[in-house]
Amino acid sequence: MKNAFALTNFNSFSNVQWRQPLGKGWKLNASAAISFNNDLINSQLQNQQNAVVNNTGIPVLDAQNFNLRVTNTMWQVRGVLEKKFGAINAVRFGGELWKHTDSNSTRVFSSRFGGITNETYVAGFAESDLYITNELAFRPGLRMERSDLLNKINIAPRAS
Repeated sequence: MKNAFALTNFNSFSNVQWRQPLGKGWKLNASAAISFNNDLINSQLQNQQNAVVNNTGIPVLDAQNFNLRVTNTMWQVRGVLEKKFGAINAVRFGGELWKHTDSNSTRVFSSRFGGITNETYVAGFAESDLYITNELAFRPGLRMERSDLLNKINIAPRAS
């Protein structure tokens, strides 16, 4: 007997970025991305004539017959608005929106299992570059995040 394995895959990723000075020290950075991935995995236990062997009576061998399909879709948009003041100081505001969907379908022992997971993640931040001297800077900030999957909002201070 032998294990016949096949993997078929299709994936695609695209992104775009835009940077634009807005005048009076303001600058906008924006980006967007989209990704798609589809995997189809087939595994079979076969005899010497390449026919599928479904029931050997040995569970570890019988578990070799399965199909798995996994599909991932993701898109994301981000934006950062920055204002320079003084020679080297700056303040930034930004955010991102991230949407991710995973779906899978598995067949093992003539049974089907599967599910879909959706996640929407939103984040926003504000931070500043404060130069005390040309060699010493302080970067305080605040970040807010929300996850649909966790059903939770988190707010955290940032400093470096």
